[in-house]
Amino acid sequence: MKILSQTVAVLFALIFIGALGLGGYYAVEHITALFLGMDPQVATVTGVASVVVLLAALLVASSIRQASKQNRTNQFQADKAATYKLFINTWSSLLRERAGRVSHGAAPLPDALQTLHQSLALYGSPAVIKAHAALRALLKESGTQNPELLKSQLAKALLEVRKDLGSDTRGLTTEAL
Repeated sequence: MKILSQTVAVLFALIFIGALGLGGYYAVEHITALFLGMDPQVATVTGVASVVVLLAALLVASSIRQASKQNRTNQFQADKAATYKLFINTWSSLLRERAGRVSHGAAPLPDALQTLHQSLALYGSPAVIKAHAALRALLKESGTQNPELLKSQLAKALLEVRKDLGSDTRGLTTEAL
């Protein structure tokens, strides 16, 4: 069955390539006939103008393609920066909120963390996602008994965020953050 389907696929590919070749042959023959019917000087100018217009169209298309790609990249970077801003705001407010009260066990996480999970899944780098997971695990197991440990882990996560956004992290320590 597999051999039959491969044979049919190869046959269709050969027919398609043959049709393209035959169509190309007739197109070149038709264009040649048009140019032979013209005055030689007019044919030369028409040929050069056609090539120039074709090259200009290719250049414009290439520029549009490049601009579109750059726009998509910029939009992705903006979404990533917004996600990381949400990451910092959510964890900072969560740590401030939890630092004021003593908890026996992990309290339910706010809805902002759910939004953060979804955004990180779409835009976060693997290192930042791992740092977020480590923060979640640390919060779950230690609660508010050790806020310094949570702050230290958040500082490590901030270093990963800075690396992913392309910020310089040389000489920057978690203590400085």
